[in-house]
Amino acid sequence: MSDMNTFQAQMQAQRDAYAHDLPRRLSGIQALWSEALDGNEERLREAHALIHKLRGSAGMYGFGRVSEAAGLLDVALSSFFGSERGLEEWSDQLGELVSTLVASTEEPQDALPNIAAPSLYAQNYDQSMVLVVDDEQPVRDSIRFYLEQVGFRSICAANGQEAIEMATQTPPDIILMDIQMPEMNGLEATASMAEDPQLKDVPVVFLTAEDDTDTVLKALSVSSEGYLVKPVEMDTIASKLMTVLAATA
Repeated sequence: MSDMNTFQAQMQAQRDAYAHDLPRRLSGIQALWSEALDGNEERLREAHALIHKLRGSAGMYGFGRVSEAAGLLDVALSSFFGSERGLEEWSDQLGELVSTLVASTEEPQDALPNIAAPSLYAQNYDQSMVLVVDDEQPVRDSIRFYLEQVGFRSICAANGQEAIEMATQTPPDIILMDIQMPEMNGLEATASMAEDPQLKDVPVVFLTAEDDTDTVLKALSVSSEGYLVKPVEMDTIASKLMTVLAATA
């Protein structure tokens, strides 16, 4: 088997592992939804956080229908939390979207996207260190795996606070930053690093499922280097990182 075939096979194995984990994720969302219907709104906020993560990560592995269904539910829940109407007025609409999300896993899914050969990139950026920051381990793992195959070095962090600590210990050349994360989100972490003499010049590219105008403007106010919306193909991530590195060299 060629190196490229081996590479694709490893990516497929990661997708298979993600697919195996999908029922557990959905069961957790359904359980939280049931508790929310019993009057526990905090459980609905927990479900919202899981749905938001699913929206981004599912698309990264080619589960487009799952990502789309999670996106519709994500938007609806954001509207609910921003309204003055009680859950009883939203329960039918939200319940239907929850059912659609569950059903989406039974539909045919997209194929794993073809990925450009690592040899296209490796020669130019084999010394660049990327800090990948995302609270979803499957997303971190797949991005890190791909970036290392195309010639980058990489380290990972699971939240903003961990990213600051990691960047201080091992200064990266560029940071790929999620936004919605526990403990400290990506906007807070990026703003904090901008005040740190050691880290203020490290470029930050946001990679997030957040696509609302308010969040985009907030992100670009703390880092104007780039903003990618999940799901996005790995080639696009690598190309964006290379473009930013070339511009800031």
